[in-house]
Amino acid sequence: MVLAAICIVVALLSGYTRTAILSSDQFADRATAALREQPVRELVGRQITNQIVRADPDLAAVRPVIESATGAVVSTPAFQKLFRKAVRDLHRTVFTRDRDTATLTVLDVGVLVSGALQRLDPKIAEAMPRDFAAKLNAGETALEAMRLSDVADDLEALAWICAVLAVVLIAAAIWVAPQRRRAIVHAGIGVAAAGAFVVIGYQILRSVVIGQFSLPADQAAAGAVWDVFLEDLRTWALLLVGVGTITAAAAAALLRPVDVRRPLLRAWDLVATVPATPWKRVLRAFAFIAAGVLIILERRWMLDIALILAGVFVLYQGVEEILRMLVEGRERETAAAGAAPDTRRRRYAPWIVGAAASVLIVALVAGLLSSGATTASAGTEVRACNGHAALCDRPLNEVAFPATHNAMSSSEYPDWLFGQQERTMTGQLRDGIRGLLIDAHFGQKVGDRVLTDLDGEQRETVEKELGPEATEAAMRIRDRLLAGNEEPGPKQVWLCHVMCELGAFTMVDGLREIRDFLVSHPHEVVVVIVEDDGPMPKDIAKAVEESGLLPYVWKQPPASPEGPWPTLREMIEADQRVLMLAEKNGGDPKVPWYLDGYRYMRETPYHFTSPKQMTCAPNRGGDRGGSLFLLNNWIDTYPIPRTSNARIVNSYDFLLDRARRCERERGMFPNILAVDLYRTGDVVGVADTLNGVRRSR
Repeated sequence: MVLAAICIVVALLSGYTRTAILSSDQFADRATAALREQPVRELVGRQITNQIVRADPDLAAVRPVIESATGAVVSTPAFQKLFRKAVRDLHRTVFTRDRDTATLTVLDVGVLVSGALQRLDPKIAEAMPRDFAAKLNAGETALEAMRLSDVADDLEALAWICAVLAVVLIAAAIWVAPQRRRAIVHAGIGVAAAGAFVVIGYQILRSVVIGQFSLPADQAAAGAVWDVFLEDLRTWALLLVGVGTITAAAAAALLRPVDVRRPLLRAWDLVATVPATPWKRVLRAFAFIAAGVLIILERRWMLDIALILAGVFVLYQGVEEILRMLVEGRERETAAAGAAPDTRRRRYAPWIVGAAASVLIVALVAGLLSSGATTASAGTEVRACNGHAALCDRPLNEVAFPATHNAMSSSEYPDWLFGQQERTMTGQLRDGIRGLLIDAHFGQKVGDRVLTDLDGEQRETVEKELGPEATEAAMRIRDRLLAGNEEPGPKQVWLCHVMCELGAFTMVDGLREIRDFLVSHPHEVVVVIVEDDGPMPKDIAKAVEESGLLPYVWKQPPASPEGPWPTLREMIEADQRVLMLAEKNGGDPKVPWYLDGYRYMRETPYHFTSPKQMTCAPNRGGDRGGSLFLLNNWIDTYPIPRTSNARIVNSYDFLLDRARRCERERGMFPNILAVDLYRTGDVVGVADTLNGVRRSR
């Protein structure tokens, strides 16, 4: 029985360590759960504020404002997701020996802090570096815990071996015992003792660890972290105590009355009796002194230990009394019926006691698990995708995305002529747009304008695309740029529509807007379609990497044009929430995530001059293959889109009717609804109706 109790302790400790500490996901979940505790949030917030002020000493004067913003940010799901990813990455790199550090690097924190500062003080927000990444010291204790990863497999094997061995040893002890029911009592006591040993050790070590910190705030944070990581271990140990106690009491109820106070009285007599020999008296005195010092200095965990032992005693007494009453009551019934009490007792009593004990054990397990277990993943669980729980488990090609055509073309951008959307891409995303159709071109900065790289392009082609009015305006600006004395800047990838002279900004800046939105909205999925006139996949990949968007790009292309596509939940849980599609140059094996758009996607025509012309006929992508369906829904009056047209084609009834008509004619779900002037009409409402999250009007 003693060996079995030792095996139980080893199995519990090694199994818990393997599951809760050495698993990267479990470790990250628990670290994130700790972050939701106020002392830990405050500690992390102070560390981030200190780093921001050190990065820019001029911000020291406004430290209280920054600290307020940082404190608000640390409590958001967006920061918790970044934090969890950083912890998981650190755990994995230590596991693979890529790093030997306890420093967490939490990327994109600057985006969140800047956004919070924007609401408090826009001037301070402008001074905040948006590419700021927080470096948090996770502590050497955390690093040592992760270094145990080398023995992870050994611990798992050890846990199973000891668990099986404990069962075998208990069975063997009962088998060889001269009184098997009394041996079952001892088995229950052994299980309870194993659990009590772990609980007492937990309390002692917790006090020791917390005592290493001098400041109350640090002690509170250390206690919160300890509880989140190890409170489940304490809960399982308490379950062992309860199960063992009930088992012992149940077996004792079938024996002659056993007075459990006798061992306690003998122990008290041993303590209270003055030894006869001097050296024993000295040892007794020192033992009293040590116990007194412990009670004074460590009164909390000493009190916990006393309460646990008292609880075990009371639980045993209560359970045994109830079960003994059941047996005695049954004996009285059988005696009244004229049956032999001993025979009937032997036949029924074990079943009655076993059933009652089982009910008590189930109630105990349910109570402890519901009240004491840590929900490590709470807060990181995906409960809504693109704003709706119903969309989480749908494949991407079965979700409707409200989208904007020429999303980068907005008059809210400085020096942009002929805007086709009312707000910037950031504004569009905040308004519910989840699909962005953008145009990428090579160009060179000259003064405050961009000179388009027109190599191989003819004026007729440009005029056909832009129309004579926009072409004339672009050429006048171009001529002034070419006639100036300023040296053109380096060739870059710009977002603009055919002629960057009419308005442009770098693709890096545009993609950074998407990145910033995704950082602060961790449960949103976005589709980006790039009309890549000139830039090749390597150029697009460079811009994506420089913008910081690359970690958020979906990197697992479907096996075929028909799919299967990931669900929104899968994309969110992987934190790869952007699907990148190319109109012309995708499909490069060196950039596998930049997909050949019209291999995976089909569309409708896009050049209409009146609502009556808006058909559902096949266009690029043909009528076979790709399982994504792009519905182009705008009247082409470039360079200036007309609000009067948008009121018609973007209206809820017209757009919904066309989407459903195209669904019938093409046999495909229209999951990318692209419009001009998206704020006119109700493209978001139509997408919600198609997704079944809004009733049709």
